[in-house]
Amino acid sequence: MTATGNLLGTAVSGLLAYQRAMAATGHNVSNANTPGYSRQTSVLTAQSPLPSGGGFIGTGVTVETVTRAYDQFLTAQLRTTTSGQGQLSTSYALSKQIDNIVADPQAGLSPALQDFFAALQTVADDPNASSARQLLLSQATSLTNRFHYLADRFNNLASSVNTQISSTISQANALGSSIAKMNQQIYELEGAYAGQPPNDMLDKRDEAIRQLSELVAVRVVSQDNGMQNVFIGNGQGLVIGNQAAVLSATQNEFDPETLDVSYSFGGGTVANITHNITGGKLGGVIDFRDGLLKTTMDQLGRVALGLSDAFNAQHRLGLDQGNALGQDFFTDLGTQVAVDNRTNNVATNITLTGTVTDIGALKASDYRIDFSAGIYNVVRMSDNTVVSASASAAVDLTATEGFSIAAAMVTAPTNGDSFMLRFTAPAAKNFGVSITQSSQIALAAPLRSSATLTNTGNGAITQGAVSNTLNLPMGAPLTLTFSPNALGAGVPGFTVAGGVFGPLAYNPATEFAGKSFTLAAPGPAAGYGSYTFSISGTPSTNDTFIIGNNTNAASDNRNALKLVGFQTNPTLINGAAGPTVSILGAYTNLVADVGTRTRQADIDHQAQQALLNQAVESQSNIAGVNLDEEAANLVRFQQAYQAAAQMVSASQTMFATLLSVTRG
Repeated sequence: MTATGNLLGTAVSGLLAYQRAMAATGHNVSNANTPGYSRQTSVLTAQSPLPSGGGFIGTGVTVETVTRAYDQFLTAQLRTTTSGQGQLSTSYALSKQIDNIVADPQAGLSPALQDFFAALQTVADDPNASSARQLLLSQATSLTNRFHYLADRFNNLASSVNTQISSTISQANALGSSIAKMNQQIYELEGAYAGQPPNDMLDKRDEAIRQLSELVAVRVVSQDNGMQNVFIGNGQGLVIGNQAAVLSATQNEFDPETLDVSYSFGGGTVANITHNITGGKLGGVIDFRDGLLKTTMDQLGRVALGLSDAFNAQHRLGLDQGNALGQDFFTDLGTQVAVDNRTNNVATNITLTGTVTDIGALKASDYRIDFSAGIYNVVRMSDNTVVSASASAAVDLTATEGFSIAAAMVTAPTNGDSFMLRFTAPAAKNFGVSITQSSQIALAAPLRSSATLTNTGNGAITQGAVSNTLNLPMGAPLTLTFSPNALGAGVPGFTVAGGVFGPLAYNPATEFAGKSFTLAAPGPAAGYGSYTFSISGTPSTNDTFIIGNNTNAASDNRNALKLVGFQTNPTLINGAAGPTVSILGAYTNLVADVGTRTRQADIDHQAQQALLNQAVESQSNIAGVNLDEEAANLVRFQQAYQAAAQMVSASQTMFATLLSVTRG
C-alpha cells in the first residue's frame, strides 16, 4: 500500500470512529433523563499495524464495542433498598390510617364507652327513673353503632388491602412476562452480533427488575447466555430464562374475604406463598394486614367480647322492673362454631364449637385446630404456639386460654384437616343490644336480707350478693335464728329454717367484727343463687335474720353498682395471666399500641428512604449522565473528527501532487 493510501485509510477510520463516539455521546445527552438509562462509552482500539522496512505503521482506530456504565453490586443494592422502601412506606401509610381511626377523639371508642358508663352511673343513682333507663338504652345503642363503625372502617381497610394485593400481583405478572421476553431478545441479539452487549435492552431489563423490586423483594441470578433469572419469596422463580411464573390472588383457606398469594410455573401445582412474600408493596400490605390490622381487629373485638360477656353475666344476676331475673343485655358473642378449611376432605363431618369460659384469660387471637395422626393440635395463631395436643377434639382450655371446645362428630377428620375458631376478630362487628325495653334493665339484686324488728341484740346482716341464679326466685324465705347452742352445747351460731342449710357457726365473742357466709348452690335441692352475705355484732338469743326474694325493688341499685364497676374493674388480660385491665383500659392500651407501632413504622420508613437516596446517588454517580462531561467529550471528539478530516485533505493533496509529477 502506498503512503497516500495508508494515510487515507487511517484518516477514514478516525472519521468513522469519532463519528460513532459522538453518536454515543449524543445518545447519552438525549437519554439524560430516561429512567434506568446507563451512560454509554465507545471503546476505541488501535487497528492492527502494517509491517514495513522501517517498522510497523499504524492503520488507524476502530470502535471495538460500546459499553454501559454498570456496577452489579450497586444495582443489587438499589433493588434491595427500593424493595425495603416499598414495603415500609406502604406499611406506614396504612398504619397511619388505623392510628387516625382509633385515636380520633370524636369517632374513637373511648367517648362512647365513657358516655355509656356515665349513663349507667346516672341510672344507678336513680334506678326507678324511666328517663335515666331510656338514656342508658340509648347510649348502649350508640356504643353498638361505634363498635360497628370501627369494625366497618377496619373491614374497609381489609378490602383495600385485597384490592392492592390483586393490583400488585397483576403488575408483578406483567413485569415478569416483560423480563422473560427481554431475556429472549437479549439472548438473540448477543448471538446475532458476536456477543456485543445490547446496552439499551440491558438497561430496560434492569429497570423492569427495579420496578419489580418496588412490588416485591427479588433476587437476581445472571446466566452465561445473557439471561437473568429472578426469584421471589422463598426461592420461587418468577422468571426462569424466557419463561415467567404466574402469581394469582386466591381466597384464603378459611376466610373467602381474605386474599392470599398463589404461585404456579408452567401450569404446574398452585402453591400458597403468602407467608414467603417479603419486601415491596406486596410485602408491605401483607405485613400490615397480618400484623397491625389483624392485631387491632382482634384487640377491638376482645374489648367488645369482654364487655358483652362480663356485663351479661352480671346483668343476669339482677332483677328488672318487673321483678324478673335479668337476661343478656348485649349480644352473646362467647360461642363460635369453627370454620372448616376449604381444602379439608369432603368426607369429613365434624362440628367444633368454642365457648368462652373465662373472659379474663381470653387472648386476642384466632385458634387453628389441626388434625394429624389421631391428634388434635390447638394452635394459638398470634404467636403460632400449640396450646393443646389431645386425642379428643373436646378440650377445656379455660385455665390458659379462657375457652373450651365441644365436638359433634358424624365422620372423623382425616390427616391434614384443619379448622379455625375466631372469638375476637368478628366480635366488634357482631356486637349489639339484646334488650328492647328500658324496663328490662336489671338494676336490682334478686335477694335481700333483713333483721326482724323484734331483735334485741346489735347483730347486723349485710345486703349480700348473688353469684348465680340457680333456684331463684326462692319459694320461701330463709330464717336465720341465733342460738348459743346452735351447733351443740356451748357452740353458738344460727339455725336455718326454710332450706337445707345450717346450722351456721358464729361466735360473737371472736367474730363480732364480721363473718362472711355463702349459701352455695351445687344442685337443685341445695341452694339459692350462691348468696354471699356477712353477719356482724352480738345478736341476742332468738334474734332472727330473713333472706328472701327482693320484691318491690324499684329503688334497689345493688346490681347497677356492680355493672358500673366494669368501667374500672380489671376484666381482661393484659400480657400476664388473669384479668389485669378494665374494658376502657384495654381500649386505651390498644390506642397506645397502635400509636407506638405507627410511630415506629414512620421512623423505619424515613430511615429506609435515606438508605434508598444513598443507593440512588451511588448508582447515579456510576451510571448517570453528566451533561458537563458529555459536552466536554463532544468537543474532544469533534476536534478529533476535524483533525481526521484534515488528514483526508492532506491525503488528497499528496495524491494530487503525485499525479502532477507523473504527468510531468
